[in-house]
Amino acid sequence: MGNLLTKYRPNTWKEMVGEPHSILDIEQAATRNDLRAFLIHGPSGVGKTTAARLIADSRKVAGPDLIELDAASRSGVGDVRQMTELTRTRGLNGAGNRCIIVDECHRLSAQAWDALLKTIEDAPDWITFVFCTTELAKVPKTVKTRCGSFLLPRLDRARLAVLLRRVVDAEGIKLTSRVASALVDKADGSPRAMLATLVTLSGDDEEAQLRALDSWAQNSTEAIDLARAMVGGKSEKVCLKMLAAIDLKNTTPEAIRQIVLRYASTTALSGNAQAIQVLAAFRQPFPPGDYPTAHLIISVSDACL
Repeated sequence: MGNLLTKYRPNTWKEMVGEPHSILDIEQAATRNDLRAFLIHGPSGVGKTTAARLIADSRKVAGPDLIELDAASRSGVGDVRQMTELTRTRGLNGAGNRCIIVDECHRLSAQAWDALLKTIEDAPDWITFVFCTTELAKVPKTVKTRCGSFLLPRLDRARLAVLLRRVVDAEGIKLTSRVASALVDKADGSPRAMLATLVTLSGDDEEAQLRALDSWAQNSTEAIDLARAMVGGKSEKVCLKMLAAIDLKNTTPEAIRQIVLRYASTTALSGNAQAIQVLAAFRQPFPPGDYPTAHLIISVSDACL
């Protein structure tokens, strides 16, 4: 199946799956070109970063003129100042535009936000800022008042089901109606979680697939994101931060190990060498009662070497 998340990432506004009015509001604001700073908020995996990239595309920004900062790993004032230096010069494209996307922006430090405020307020008309967050309450009020705010909500079951059917038909994947319905339920309104989970469902045995879904951790989205980050070669620091965000009181380390193995196994078959390293790091079961969380931390660290 390969990387379905990349393969089916929308490249146009029409391809985006979600609440139509929300998507249309963002598209129209991007097309009018009169808004310099966007704040896109909503649950994990609903398309916030995709919408940010489409805003950049609407303003004819690509390549080195599109700057993306992942605040989950680069949240300091130095990172922000390095980024804002780029606002002093025009882009290399014909219009001279630049777009700066800050993902997980709620993780920026107070000093980093302070360094950004004046830049946002005084940005020239060829600069566009797009801030994406799952935790709107943590974004400073001074920033919110300087941005146009847009909510991308969870997808309803009907839209998720249509997307699932389109993907399985295109990929030749066999899913019974029971498995498809259970998969939509598990996705909890997130297309990203649905496609990431779909990748892990091997074979065409209905009962085996349902058992796999039943054993899925309650916060499987976070565990899948961790697996995707390790397979994608993210740094040890980033992956350990993602692990720290998972509620280990309600999710056992062994359940996370199984999720990582399922995801990495499928990706390894498409020739991803990093996925094989992840498989090696997680190949041994965590001994029960023997500080399994410590073993999980070590496995994540080994996977990132």
